[in-house]
Amino acid sequence: GSMRWCVKEHILHRGSPASSWFCVCVIKIGPTRSAAKPVAKPEDEEEDDMHEEKSVRVPLLPSAAADKRVDKPSSSSSTRSTFLIFSHMFFVNIIINYDHGAIPAALIQIKKEYSLDYLSEGALGSFVYIGLTIASPFAGRLLQRFSPKYVIAGAIFLNTGACVLFAQAPERISLLFTRILTGICQSFMVIYFPIWVDEFAPPRSRTVWISVLQAAVPFGVMAGYAVTGLLLRLQLDWRWAFLVQAFMLAPSGLIFLLTKQRYFERDLQTASFASNNAIDYQSNYASPSLVDNN
Repeated sequence: GSMRWCVKEHILHRGSPASSWFCVCVIKIGPTRSAAKPVAKPEDEEEDDMHEEKSVRVPLLPSAAADKRVDKPSSSSSTRSTFLIFSHMFFVNIIINYDHGAIPAALIQIKKEYSLDYLSEGALGSFVYIGLTIASPFAGRLLQRFSPKYVIAGAIFLNTGACVLFAQAPERISLLFTRILTGICQSFMVIYFPIWVDEFAPPRSRTVWISVLQAAVPFGVMAGYAVTGLLLRLQLDWRWAFLVQAFMLAPSGLIFLLTKQRYFERDLQTASFASNNAIDYQSNYASPSLVDNN
């Protein structure tokens, strides 16, 4: 609807009255609300706004930022290679725990040959964990300072040598010393393998992969019991059980050396850059505001 009012006013100008009519028209459309008249901005503020509109565009997507800074392989080949590396780590995790079952299975023969008392038997089983405890802080520092690829390969080769030395130990002291050396070598794999899975595994499979990796520990102990018992049943010397372990470990270290470097390390600066862009992307698209790229 519309409303119209006419107002008559008399204005006096120095004794000569003059009249004037003022008509005020108010048109009402829709619900009653006050429409504020836009305030004219100065020219310098308008130029600033135009400059901001020209310089502000769509924010950078986190995936695009990561692709520009990291030379990644194709998705299918990368997933396949990552799974193969994980399978190899699962195998290595079985082999390094093999001796935890082989020693109890061959303990009677070892006790007779080295004349071990109860204290020495306990030390034979516990010294490997002493080596793990001693080396764990240093293993973490070495993995941070040097390439994990070469650190893990070197630890596997040293573990191979420790198995050979254990099988050829001439006396009790050297037998116990090789168990400490074995624990020191195993600490690198025990620390790094779960970290690698958490970093490189597909997000939807990460929990499954870590569970499978941990399942390799009892599986390796069972394999040590089974293989050593089979060798003793075949009337072979107990040393063959640990030579078999060394034979299976040596190629594993070589495989790590031949694996490409990009499957062992990530650029932490690039990961932080992509993570920050992901946060910016989510916050910007949660609201209609734009980000100034300047």
